[in-house]
Amino acid sequence: MTPIHANSGRLARVVPQVERFVNRHVFGLQPDPKQWPAPHDLNRLRAPDGMVKSDELGQTLILGHEFMPAWPHRRTAIGAHAYRFEKNSEYDCGWRLADVAARFIRRHSHLALDCAGIVPPPDTYGSQRVLPWVAERLTLIMDIPYEPSLFETACPLGSHPDVTRHLPLPLTEMFRINDACVSKLENARVLLIDWRLHSGRTLLTLARMLRKKGAEILRFTWLG
Repeated sequence: MTPIHANSGRLARVVPQVERFVNRHVFGLQPDPKQWPAPHDLNRLRAPDGMVKSDELGQTLILGHEFMPAWPHRRTAIGAHAYRFEKNSEYDCGWRLADVAARFIRRHSHLALDCAGIVPPPDTYGSQRVLPWVAERLTLIMDIPYEPSLFETACPLGSHPDVTRHLPLPLTEMFRINDACVSKLENARVLLIDWRLHSGRTLLTLARMLRKKGAEILRFTWLG
């Protein structure tokens, strides 16, 4: 006979999944991501070694650079969770990705960060704006202020600027720092977050803009 505690643990995993399925596909209800709690097995994923790149603007931390070719096929733990989170809005996966990222950043950088901002995602970036959601959870875990509107865009983004062949404006003119945030950047240590690294030119451009305002920048992406 299977022990009761084993069954109870299995039920604790299955019941929420059934409830979400019924709410979504029977009643047509979508979960409110702001009220989504952290899963009980938040530390389940191992933080990979990743990659650290350094240049004149500081470090760029890439959590899953070796997984990028396999990510669309979900052949790795990080890739599978990233796929499920981006494509299916599985917020448990988003919490786990935030937890892995926090441990990875703390391992490779000892900066006492003052705030965090994101590269503005394209307007067509999935049904749920995955980068703002998971970035906010990352800053909650790391206990640093989150500035989701650190940058403003001069024109709508249909895709990531790194992969857009013909930009409507030069990259240096497509973004500007929000006026409300400028005063906070002098001598600040800023974590600049993107979902994945393509050519890296957008992260580099935004980092240079922050540097001109007197900030020290640490760049991070989940996938490289």
